[in-house]
Amino acid sequence: MLQSDSLSFALQDDEEEEMKEVPEAQRVETAVERVAKTLRQLSMDARPGAFLGSEPEMMAQLACSRPTFRQATKLVVQEQLLDARRGTRGGLYAARPNASAVARVASIYLNTRNLSQTDLVHAFLPSSLEAARTAALCRDPDLRRQFEGFWKRTQDLPESVSDFFAFDREFTRLMFAMSGNPVLELISEIIYDFSQSFLPYGMFWRHRDRAREYALHRRDLAKAILDGDSEIALVHSRRCQRLIVQWADEDAGIDPRNEPHPDDVFQADEGII
Repeated sequence: MLQSDSLSFALQDDEEEEMKEVPEAQRVETAVERVAKTLRQLSMDARPGAFLGSEPEMMAQLACSRPTFRQATKLVVQEQLLDARRGTRGGLYAARPNASAVARVASIYLNTRNLSQTDLVHAFLPSSLEAARTAALCRDPDLRRQFEGFWKRTQDLPESVSDFFAFDREFTRLMFAMSGNPVLELISEIIYDFSQSFLPYGMFWRHRDRAREYALHRRDLAKAILDGDSEIALVHSRRCQRLIVQWADEDAGIDPRNEPHPDDVFQADEGII
């Protein structure tokens, strides 16, 4: 029977099917690749969580051996398009990738590319503008209700830079969700995941006044989105972006990961919003 969500299929060495490295144009699709491609399509054609079949049933349907089936299944499970379960209800179930998990893989890749804080900022700006504009046009009642609830919960002043980051993270996630564009959402997740190596020691830790100024503009942007005014939302989004670009340029040459980590808590009179 299939293994559990740990994704660990016990494949013996003699069951492994090697894929030789040859030029892409000359490569012939292997049995594992063929079965994996079919499994992906079966999952995408079904609703998430739908039962696709037991191991024996799927092997018969795909006309493949157990080693080929298990290796192909392992690949597709790792892509989060399949959920492999064992037990009385064991078998394959359709699944969908989680944006955060996909973003994490992309973030690991970016961490190997020696990017700067400025690279990060300039990559995020175009998607942020479009997200602000389209979020203001969102008419989804549930998303608007969530955004309004967030707005009401953030009336109290944050007591720390960590609180400010939490405020801005939730705001950004909701805004990109309201954009209705999955591509923009994924871009946001990737950049935010990667930025965790910068933001905790970045432009706001060393300059608390920046956090205060930025939060004020973000609240203006949030109000424009709630009012459904896409033009004003763009105005406030551009103001936020000008600040970020300015601060990134001022900090050029500084690696925030090497900066000292100051006390997180603001003084009583230092509320940032």
